[in-house]
Amino acid sequence: MMASRLQWGHDSNYGTLPLEIVQEIIKWNSDDRNDLRAYSFVSRIWREASLQFLFYDITFTDERQLEGWNRRLRHSTHIVKSVRRMRFWPSPVASNPLPYLPSIDEMPGVTDIEWDSHTPTRITPSLIQFLRNFSNLRRVTLASEFADVESLRMFLGACGSNITTLVLEEGVRCRSKSTTSRTTKALNKWSRSKPFPQFDLSKLKHFSIRSERTFFDWVYDDLLLASMPLHLHSLTIESEAFSVPTLCRLIDTFSATLSHLTLDPTDTYKTIFSGREESIALRPLPSSLSPLQALRTLTLGLIFFGDHFEPHSALNWVCDSLEVFRADNLVVLELFCYASEPKEMTDVLQKYNWVPFVALIQRKYKSVQDLVLWITMEMDFGRRERSSLEQQVHESQLSKFAGHGKQLDVKWTIENPS
Repeated sequence: MMASRLQWGHDSNYGTLPLEIVQEIIKWNSDDRNDLRAYSFVSRIWREASLQFLFYDITFTDERQLEGWNRRLRHSTHIVKSVRRMRFWPSPVASNPLPYLPSIDEMPGVTDIEWDSHTPTRITPSLIQFLRNFSNLRRVTLASEFADVESLRMFLGACGSNITTLVLEEGVRCRSKSTTSRTTKALNKWSRSKPFPQFDLSKLKHFSIRSERTFFDWVYDDLLLASMPLHLHSLTIESEAFSVPTLCRLIDTFSATLSHLTLDPTDTYKTIFSGREESIALRPLPSSLSPLQALRTLTLGLIFFGDHFEPHSALNWVCDSLEVFRADNLVVLELFCYASEPKEMTDVLQKYNWVPFVALIQRKYKSVQDLVLWITMEMDFGRRERSSLEQQVHESQLSKFAGHGKQLDVKWTIENPS
């Protein structure tokens, strides 16, 4: 730890370093909270630079914790200015985790809110007022049940009209699909004295949705069409999420602006939870899709390596999907893959017939300049093993893609860093 090596004595000059250098030192060690706490005691400059990492996000799980944070925030303007993300993650063992939301001062620095509640979210004046205190929200991640579609719209409306990123997780559902809400009637009296939050997704640029158990077709009709994003640039669909007809409508609606599409080949629910081990369940594909003239990056995955997950079937699905898509201006094609051990990756590189895959790209996607394999390792394989696997990739049939200005890249991520 760097902080343990620094000397904080009277002869130390660390407390008088220029702000730019202090910020770089803290940035490079921002993952270690003990270091950050040590930095905050050096001087006022070090403290202020540390706070933006120490209090980048705050999480509350119950009423007591929220009130504790509320007291801290009221006594420190520096903390208020440092917070960028607010997380609401109520404890699943609490029967009534948050009976009411206390009033807090406005926090314009918060741009990201995560609302993950195992209990239904009730739209109340205190909730709307609470959300309005984050007047500059840009990103909303949501996993909760609502009484109806109108209640969900009210929640998003209270988050403001500047949302550019919306992430809907598995837990998002509406008990009723009706848009005539009892909640609306109950809040009418309150709204006469205060402006009612207007549901507005017109500035949405990035939309991500994940469903392993249910279709989210209603999201297209009740959210996206109800407040049409004018410049949706990226769309991420994990697991199946949408039925084939709705997927076609979604892509057709935003084909003029969509520059990055991420699509998961696997229907996780049917594969893992149904108990069928004889075959992997793959996303159904339409016979054709609207042209995606604005698309520059296409990401397909997650493709699980290992015989149990039948990566050959998933890779065949990738080829089928590339036949369906029409993206004449595609520049980057990414395959997101997962390997629990190096042998799984070696087996796929050696056993799968990559020749038709490369030929398909060269025939149909002549504008593609980068073919990228993103490999998520369960645990870090180590530098030597990664180097060996990269060499195997460049010696495999995939190497026929590279050359004449085109690149074949391997990039790594770690699921469980040690």
